[in-house]
Amino acid sequence: MRKKFIYIILTVMLGAEFIAFYNLQQVKPAEGSILAEYEYKPHINVTGEFENICNTTITFSFPLIIKEVFVRENMFVNKGQALFSVDKEKMINLLNGNIGDTDLSSINIDKLFSLYPSFLNNSEFIKIPDIFYSPESGIISSLDIKANSITLPDQELVSISIADNTVAKLTLSQTDYGKIEIGNKVIITPVAFEKRKYIGKIKENGAVVKKQNSITGNKVVVEVYADITNIDSVVSDGLQINGIIYTDNSSQIKTLDFTYINQDEDGQYVYILDNGKALKEYVETGIETNTETQILTYFNPGTIFIKGDIEEGDRIILINDK
Repeated sequence: MRKKFIYIILTVMLGAEFIAFYNLQQVKPAEGSILAEYEYKPHINVTGEFENICNTTITFSFPLIIKEVFVRENMFVNKGQALFSVDKEKMINLLNGNIGDTDLSSINIDKLFSLYPSFLNNSEFIKIPDIFYSPESGIISSLDIKANSITLPDQELVSISIADNTVAKLTLSQTDYGKIEIGNKVIITPVAFEKRKYIGKIKENGAVVKKQNSITGNKVVVEVYADITNIDSVVSDGLQINGIIYTDNSSQIKTLDFTYINQDEDGQYVYILDNGKALKEYVETGIETNTETQILTYFNPGTIFIKGDIEEGDRIILINDK
């Protein structure tokens, strides 16, 4: 009798262990996450280019012999930076027929000599500066001088695209144009300099409606302009840019990593952890970021969302939960 009782006890114990082992095999591992708070800033992605809306041009009423040129085209210069120097001694020698190594290839020499006496007899001649400096900060957009050459009166010597008058010209659709307002913040990135960021604001005026060719035919777009607050030497006329226009105040939304969201013929759904098991719930989604999707459906705070090789009703053990 005693042996039979021991046998029964051992049988029960083995059976319990088998059931526990069997149940353990049915538990599936899954990653877990909760809804995150995300600060969403409504925005519009745009393309465009930098555009200079004002140039300053350096001319001089006297003919000049250029001694040295310190700048080159497309170079950024600061206000007060040396542009070029002149050689007044050579100018006087030239009048006396001593050409030396002065380049006269582009000059009407007869016209030049006819002009010189009136300039040399002018008391202002002695006031010609030895060095000409930039009156503004900006980009050298044209340079029509070289060392040991001569210029004529009122010839355009240097043209500077003034940095403070460079704006971002942004192209957007008519629909998106209706979403923006004067003063909206803009973040600008040059295509060629992806790590540089410039901050701007939509200008009060200057919007232009125009037709643009596309693969599907002509479409109407709107060009708007933004002032730039942190201009530097990279900002130059014609440089292609990408931009983000922020259209409204930011708001807090609840998001979930998009890898937790599934799809079937009935719509989008997620699995949540409910009393240790996977429960399937259909959801409505909204705004998408690079890695997150807004969840519009209400869930209790602390709800754990799960993902993995799981189905509804599976018993779950969490791994890497966050």
